[in-house]
Order: sequence, then C-alpha cells, then structure tokens
Amino acid sequence: YDVKPKRVAVVVAGGLLRFNFNSTIHHLIRPMADQGHHVDYYLSLSSNIQRAYRATSQYMDHLVVDPVLPPTADSLASTVDFIEKQVIASGGTPRTVVFDRPLHVDEHPLLKARRAAAMESHPREDPDMRFPMLDIRTATVRSRTARGNKNMYALFYNIQSLWKDLVDTESEEEFQYDFVFFLRDDTMWLMDFDFNELISSNKPSTELFSLSCDARQPAMHPLEINDHIAIVKRNRAEMFGNYFEHLFDEGIEDCSDQLDREFTWGGRRGCNSEMILKWMLKNAGVEIASVPQATIPFQRSVHVETSSGVIEPCFHKLCQSHDMPIPDFGISRCSDVFEAKSVMR
Repeated sequence: YDVKPKRVAVVVAGGLLRFNFNSTIHHLIRPMADQGHHVDYYLSLSSNIQRAYRATSQYMDHLVVDPVLPPTADSLASTVDFIEKQVIASGGTPRTVVFDRPLHVDEHPLLKARRAAAMESHPREDPDMRFPMLDIRTATVRSRTARGNKNMYALFYNIQSLWKDLVDTESEEEFQYDFVFFLRDDTMWLMDFDFNELISSNKPSTELFSLSCDARQPAMHPLEINDHIAIVKRNRAEMFGNYFEHLFDEGIEDCSDQLDREFTWGGRRGCNSEMILKWMLKNAGVEIASVPQATIPFQRSVHVETSSGVIEPCFHKLCQSHDMPIPDFGISRCSDVFEAKSVMR
C-alpha cells in the first residue's frame, strides 16, 4: 500500500567512543528524508569511557571515535555543532544533541530501593549482581553480570531523559510522532534504509519491527528477541522510552519462571536482557514483525586503531538472517582483527 509521509523520531543514547554517526546520516536520516518523512534526531552521549559488559576482548583497548567527527580535543561544543549541521544537511531536524547530561541514575528512588533490598538479602554482594539480569554461575560471570546491570541502568535512564525531551516536543508543538526509532550508539548502517518498504511489506497492525537474527551464531534462545534496535509505533513507544522504570514493575522477575532447570543451573541463571524484553512485550500484547537483516541493514560496530595506525570499523556484535542476509562489505569481526594482528606479531 502507499506509504504517506511519517513523523519519525530517532533516539540514540550511549557513549562517544562507540558512537557511529557517519553511517546514520548517509544511510538512515537522508534516505528517510528523501522519501518525504520528517525525521527528528535525539542524541545523548557520555564522553567518559565506560567499561563494557564484556570488556575482556583485546579490541576494547583500541577503540577510537568515529573519524568523521571533529577531534574531541577541539571541545565537545564543536562536536555538537558538527552533528547538528550534518543532521540538517541530511534533511533531518536535530532536537536534542547533548554530551554528559547530568542524570544521577544512582539517586533514582526505584534503583535506591532495589539496591537497599539487595544489600539486605545479600550483604556481601554487589547489589546489582542479581537484577535485572541474573547469572551467578562463576566469579567471572558474577562480576560481568553486575557490570552489565549497571550499564543497563545507565543506558535506559539516558534513553528516558531523551524520551522526556521527545514528549515535551510533542506537547509544545502540538503533534505526535508516528514512529520512534530506539538505536544503540554503535549502530552502523551498511546500506540505505528503505522505510517505505519496511512499512508496506508488513501488516498495517504491526506495532514493533525487530530483526530476526535467526542465523546468528551462537543461535538465539527461543525466549529471546533481538534488542539491538526497536522501530516502534508511537502508541507503543512509551514502553521503550520509560524502559528504565518498567524494569522495576511488579512481577518482572517472573520472567525466569519460563526457563527450564538445565538453563538456570539450579537457579543461578535467569533471564538475560533479550529475554526480559521479549517477556515484557509478550505480556503487553505488542504485535511484532521479525524482519530479515537486509530490511534493517546494520550491524553493531566500532572503530579501532590497529597496530599499524590504521583506523577501521569492525563488527563487535553480529546479527544475520537466513532470509535476505547482508554482506559484510569487507568489514571484519573485531575479535578477528586483533587475533590476526597478534598472530602476525
């Protein structure tokens, strides 16, 4: 069916060091603007280096900022100005572009209450070890899980701040978006995104578009849904915009009840982030379309500096589909880049 122009909000939160900007303006914003859609851009990044959930890989010590961006030594204000101008030049409207927004997630009453309860139940543990994700099988895994939970809190609280900006824009200008895109900071678009094709090739009742990732290795668990991106109708966007607070909804820990004993290691492992999201979406009755990779053509990528001083992108989380897969365009997996370099040395 014919696709009428939509009002679209693109929401991106995370860190400057993993932020992919160049591909976003060329393969996401510009193609949607060329199709007649009105694209607003909301961005909040931290300039601080945050330890990643799985930070033991060698490539994590070689991350560099997207080379299209001005050197950060020139001041973050120049980076903000550059981003805003590039979004405008690509046909979009920059609504929020901010670095190091003071959020103080640790002071949020829901998180403080959760941590207080955790300290009472397990006084010798990190209070973030068992929630939202639970995996305490080994000492290494316990440390990684606690770090992952802290990163979840920071990310989704940052997204919530952008969600407030978005809602304020709607209220002040008396309109409502048709779709909201929630993206990770490390989203690298590899081909032009065709929004019209995505909408017209799926049922009009679809409320959320998600990548199938059915050819991913290792394979996704049947109770997982890919959480790298959410393209969601406005009537369902609040769930993602306020996802931080929804993590504390009553009954969220019931997600683990659907897992078998073999998976849980006798109660030492529960739902991961992709299981929690799918459980919440199922309970809310959201109508989901899982689409092939070429329909939403990106991979999660970072820029690294090799031992020879060359800056290049690499994939650090790979998603792929059996139907309509996308090529790698000569881009390697980050682990392969540095394993190869180590062997050569």
